[in-house]
Amino acid sequence: CNGTAAATAALGGGLRVGMLRVRLRRHKGRARPASSLRRPKALLQLSAATSSESAAQSLPGQGEEHLFGSIFVGVPRQEFLVAFDTFSGNLILPSRLCQSSPCLSHRTYDGAVSGTAKDIGRADEMDIPFNAEEPRETVRLNVGSGTVVGQLMSDRLCLGEEDNLCAQTAFIEATEMSEEPFGFLPYDGILGLGMPGASLEKPFNFLGNLAQAGVLELDRFAVWLALPSDGEDSEITFGAFDDARVASDNVIWRKIVRTETGVWQLPLSDVVVDGQDQKICEDAPCWAGFDTGTTVIGGPRAIIEPLLLRLEISKDCSNFRNLPMIGFVLGDHAFNLEPADYVKKTSAGCFHQFLVVDLPPPRGPMVLLGEPFLRRFYTVFDRPTLKIGLSVARHKAGQAQEKELAAKFITMRQAPAPTDD
Repeated sequence: CNGTAAATAALGGGLRVGMLRVRLRRHKGRARPASSLRRPKALLQLSAATSSESAAQSLPGQGEEHLFGSIFVGVPRQEFLVAFDTFSGNLILPSRLCQSSPCLSHRTYDGAVSGTAKDIGRADEMDIPFNAEEPRETVRLNVGSGTVVGQLMSDRLCLGEEDNLCAQTAFIEATEMSEEPFGFLPYDGILGLGMPGASLEKPFNFLGNLAQAGVLELDRFAVWLALPSDGEDSEITFGAFDDARVASDNVIWRKIVRTETGVWQLPLSDVVVDGQDQKICEDAPCWAGFDTGTTVIGGPRAIIEPLLLRLEISKDCSNFRNLPMIGFVLGDHAFNLEPADYVKKTSAGCFHQFLVVDLPPPRGPMVLLGEPFLRRFYTVFDRPTLKIGLSVARHKAGQAQEKELAAKFITMRQAPAPTDD
């Protein structure tokens, strides 16, 4: 559409009002004790996830890498480092009232010094003025392998250091945080970028609040994850997507057909290995979730374990060059990963980037397309049309062969279907 073209063209020469590029820092968290290395790497609300031998891929003595950026809360502004998580829909920040050790080792939110802070008694009664004499609702959330307990607040939340991309937003002010995982994280909290169904209530959905405030050029955001060879930070662009990050001829749009969970997800038709259909979705519908909070490709045991048996990845890297392409079929295209995308080569050997995650209904079962997928494919999340846009991501390595790369990583599976544009 014309609005998209104008927005993306503007990114080439500098951002317009209503657009913002948030740089994501990459940093290793503290090394976890050996007993926790087998726990899921998926970030938020995966307490029911189970891990197997296939999940024990963390290297002893190594901290996991995390991507995070800055947000600003309150007046005067309090800066926090947060993970931007597309699989959840709430903001979680540690409170100054919290005495848990993870809170004490991070920046804490102080509503008493903010002129825009508002106490919330109950999530479902936000229109009723807060009464300090009445019992206050306490929220408990499962986060990764741990928990958060907190009270509810509302304050002015801003992206970037300017005041033009802000919205009053309700959030969880954590008064208790478990050591695992928060004690090992290099950032303070989590900002959910999911749809309203992933939030406690609509006022907790930051993207919805930005849309209601009308401060974004377009009600969308895009994720580009850098490779080490790029020599620059990963980024999330709010208000538009950047066509300079697109290596394909165009962006392929897919319609979201299930919105009640609040997860950015698409129907998954199959997984393809070396061009061969694995027929994993013949007996029941499959779903693929796009998850910036997961460092791996996660999925049900019934999908991940047979896939690993089919691949037979050698830890000594002896068969690395002979490993096949793996494709995830979304609509009439397969989005393919090469071995360098799903296998991490280190001085200690080759380690696959798959994880058994058995998400229970109503969200699961679901394949989680985390960082390995998001590094290969520039991903656009469009709220008004409820679509996800995918293209091969442009990286410095391979720019001279972009057309060949696009044809390699995105392949047509059948006759073209009617466009979703």
